[in-house]
Amino acid sequence: MVTLRRVPDLTLWFLAGGREDVAIINTDWVAGAFRRVLDDDEAYMGDRGEGPAERAIWLWAPARSIVLTKREGFDSLQHGDCRVRVSETIDTLVERGKPLALKPSWRGLNRSPDYSVVLVNGWPGFNFVETPVLRSVRRLAPERRPAYLSALAKKHGEQPATDRPPFSWLTESENPTWFLPHHDLAVLDARELPSTLEIETRDAEPGFYELKLELEAHEASGRRFTYHESPPVRVFVYDPDMKIVDERREKQ
Repeated sequence: MVTLRRVPDLTLWFLAGGREDVAIINTDWVAGAFRRVLDDDEAYMGDRGEGPAERAIWLWAPARSIVLTKREGFDSLQHGDCRVRVSETIDTLVERGKPLALKPSWRGLNRSPDYSVVLVNGWPGFNFVETPVLRSVRRLAPERRPAYLSALAKKHGEQPATDRPPFSWLTESENPTWFLPHHDLAVLDARELPSTLEIETRDAEPGFYELKLELEAHEASGRRFTYHESPPVRVFVYDPDMKIVDERREKQ
């Protein structure tokens, strides 16, 4: 009996800062060797896809690993009939359970003393890390929640919860509906906007995310507000058991 070795399921990403570095992500429990296909290989190799030995550049992708390497002209990896092409660009890699640092843009928001800023996080498994100037709405006592949150909850998808634990925004008498529990909102004083926000990732599922903050500066009375979306950040969350192999240092 002959047993054929399974080819691991890879993904290939550009790293932020240009297209010189790539991340080869193997979440599979199987390792494998892949040949780097250079940009001009299609014309060079002919119909069978086989070039001279001196043209072949091989890369070993260990099981459960992320290999960081220089691109050096290749745009895909090949193992037999299996071809993996470069996908999109990711801005950062973060180990699940470790905080993710985001640098939001505060441009265009009202920063006067009578305003506060609400950050809307709609990503399951991601939650704001509280600081002296940042308070999660979930943890604020009802009497400390700004008055405009009732209207804000409705705007961001508030609806009756039937098959999930309810989360009350104010009190049942003031607001009988519940906000969707996968959202996390944080309140900041508009005069103390930090340059970096930390996001908890311990409950996030491994994989690719495009994270985008919705920023709203609200007047205390709730009558006026300004809105701004922070540019998206593309993040790959990986399990703690995965190994990082950085080949870029060896090539410097």
